[in-house]
Amino acid sequence: MIGNQSLQIAPDRGIDGDEVGSGAGAQFETGRDQSWFEPLLVTKLLPPSASSTILDRPKVMAFLNAEPIPLLTLAHAPVGYGKTTAISLFFNELRKNKIYAAWLSIDEQNRDGKNFLAYLIASLAAAGLMLKDFQSAARSKLRQSREDVVRSALINHFAEVGEPIYIFLDEYEKIDGYPAGDIVSFMLTYAPKNIHFIIAARICPSLSLGILRGRGQIRELTVEHLRFSAAESLSYFGLDTLVAEKISSRCEGWPAALQMSRLWLEQNGTQAGCALSSRAGSDVAEFTDYLMEQVFSALTDDLRDVLLSICILERFDAELINALTGRADGWEIIGAIRARNLFINVIDRDLHWFSFHQIFRTFLVEVLHRRMPQEISVQHIRASRCFASGGHFTEAVAHACLSEDRAWMSELLSAHSGWFRCVHQGLDAYSPLPEWTASHPGEVPEADFITAYICVQTGKVARGRMIFDRVSAIVTDDVVGQEIVLSGRILDYLIAFYEDRVIDVCALNQLHAEIVGGIAAPIMLVPSQAHWPVTVPTIKGILKTVFD
Repeated sequence: MIGNQSLQIAPDRGIDGDEVGSGAGAQFETGRDQSWFEPLLVTKLLPPSASSTILDRPKVMAFLNAEPIPLLTLAHAPVGYGKTTAISLFFNELRKNKIYAAWLSIDEQNRDGKNFLAYLIASLAAAGLMLKDFQSAARSKLRQSREDVVRSALINHFAEVGEPIYIFLDEYEKIDGYPAGDIVSFMLTYAPKNIHFIIAARICPSLSLGILRGRGQIRELTVEHLRFSAAESLSYFGLDTLVAEKISSRCEGWPAALQMSRLWLEQNGTQAGCALSSRAGSDVAEFTDYLMEQVFSALTDDLRDVLLSICILERFDAELINALTGRADGWEIIGAIRARNLFINVIDRDLHWFSFHQIFRTFLVEVLHRRMPQEISVQHIRASRCFASGGHFTEAVAHACLSEDRAWMSELLSAHSGWFRCVHQGLDAYSPLPEWTASHPGEVPEADFITAYICVQTGKVARGRMIFDRVSAIVTDDVVGQEIVLSGRILDYLIAFYEDRVIDVCALNQLHAEIVGGIAAPIMLVPSQAHWPVTVPTIKGILKTVFD
């Protein structure tokens, strides 16, 4: 358990105690010791790398920098309006000025309160704050700590620091309405004066904005601020004024559409720009569809095939490209994509992981569905296997769900501990499964057991029991194997404990006897290559912890 009075701060030192220069907010460098962050994903602690074609936005930066800086700066606008770019420029400016600035790129895994707090602590440490008392807890994603104690301890620590601390939360909409969002709301309510939240979201989040507006504690960066002015659009294109004006008018100041227009013009020349600027219709979506078709059709057949093969991935590296295309030149492909400026984002400073701009990826997925629908399931299986082999388990499960391949789903879950993995890593390891099992009840018993366990651990005990009873009726040794049956029997006792039912001591002793006496041996709940080995003593420990 983490107390709230034991935190220490050393503004001139990094997370490993090395000197980082005078003042706060030293740059977080991937080459430094980050062992305590594991299994946290350190690439989420820095903004995406900026594009080489980014245009200076002095008015936007002046708006963000205007004093006094409020408690909350909220950038909310639809996809493609440059919210992340704007706040990342602000973040980098703060870091250069040695100011504490913590960044977190949010995804669905952060919806769980403890997971979010673990990443928040990691981001604060990356900003230069000394949080050593939190490090071991963050490594285990705070499974042994209470969320209310941790959040209060952080607020108390912020007050003790005194110096300004900026907390950047990108893609906040992914946690809005979830436990993590409640933590942010709590922190906004009780934050000391030196704390500033900078939040980017596609929607206006539920953060008591009316109260914050009434108190003058919020600054909102909206479409009106992010939309390119006519002058900025002209500067961005560097073309004949009339042509640029017409194209920027079609884009209606939408930064993503302007970027796509620039690429199209670079590939096709000013004359093509005249044709593009005279295209009928003013609907932005229609214009974007047309523009994307033009960009895509200009690529070689080979590159188009690669893009369609990997567009199902939210992020990719060279190994995934090779796995999904059957090629061996993944790095060369990445180089070709970057050279063509095909809306690719670098998401880590090691230049290992990449993603497509969401608009471009959406377009590619639509093309894939139209042209090669039979390939989609195959590609998801390949992605799942590759992510699993690389230790990225949650993404492996997500793609297994999308593949609709029951045999592979069963193999994946069995090879990685089944529901026992939740005990070791937390519920977020299997976050994609509940939705999948709801539409595929009983098809993969291991998935139903995991979903039942998640329900019980999140307070939905009755639903967990219903799911368990439904699947246990078809789980027998000859159908699924002895190890799955045994894991189901253990889970049955765990659910009974949460139901406050009287435990059949004789039956429980019999289960102990089967495990200890070797009737169920060798225990094959986890093969040797699994990341969290479950042994007979571990199973006994689980039972002892729950029932003693």
